[in-house]
Amino acid sequence: MRARGAEQVIFVGKWVKPGRALNLDERIWLETLINYARVVVDNLYKTEGLMRAFKHLEDDRDKIPHSMNRWLFSISENERAHLSRDIHDTNIQDQLAIAREMDAAMKTIDDPETRTRIDTIRDRILDNADMMRKLIREMYPADIFHGELSKALDALFRRVNLSADFYLETAISRTPHNLSKQNALCLFRAVQELLGNAMKHAHCTRVWLGLAFDDARGVLSYRDNGIGFDPKTLDPYFSTMGLTGIVSRVQGLGGTVEFGAQELGSASGGFALCIKLPITNQSKRKELQI
Repeated sequence: MRARGAEQVIFVGKWVKPGRALNLDERIWLETLINYARVVVDNLYKTEGLMRAFKHLEDDRDKIPHSMNRWLFSISENERAHLSRDIHDTNIQDQLAIAREMDAAMKTIDDPETRTRIDTIRDRILDNADMMRKLIREMYPADIFHGELSKALDALFRRVNLSADFYLETAISRTPHNLSKQNALCLFRAVQELLGNAMKHAHCTRVWLGLAFDDARGVLSYRDNGIGFDPKTLDPYFSTMGLTGIVSRVQGLGGTVEFGAQELGSASGGFALCIKLPITNQSKRKELQI
């Protein structure tokens, strides 16, 4: 029996005397089952306690320990990686297989109108597969996990320039060799979120983004000439998404986020943000496993 406040868990069993004495292996097996049941119950209580504690902490991200913060974002990134692999290995491959089957079918069809319709459907399937590849690259920036943050950012900037209605100016320094993958991913997600916000909400015509490094830290600077943002309205809850997610992720790695407004050709001053993130040597911290 195990008690927890007013709750109690009682194991009730009925012993049926076996027809013979248990041998050594059977006694060990029975003891193992009993110990396993005890461990399961103990873990259930600890898990419930952890969930209650986290439910209390998530109302104020400043109360969440940095180690738990990093762990939560690691879980989030692992889920993104698994989902990306699933999309690539199932949906995209299935669509490519359908396109190949349509290619084979085209060889047996003589009617021009039917061939044209099938060819149009095939192109739509391939376009959809290409869109899913782009989604995978956004969810899982593989270049970062190969130590190439600058390459991942360049690809992101190219995608933004194809669809954004503002002028993007960037100044990216060379990535130091001792920048950890966790920190590189943190900077990439911050840039990704900021540019996404600029495209969806800022209503700006110009965006400037810079990333510089010294021996101790990386500094990410962003500003635009859009409608601006009041930092006081930032959600205090923990989140892995949006500007709140940027703050939570950066603070979990020991960095700071400063909000402000800078003149950039707009009377409103727009929106500005500065992230200062300590550079973590890869030999001193266990890397994110994806």
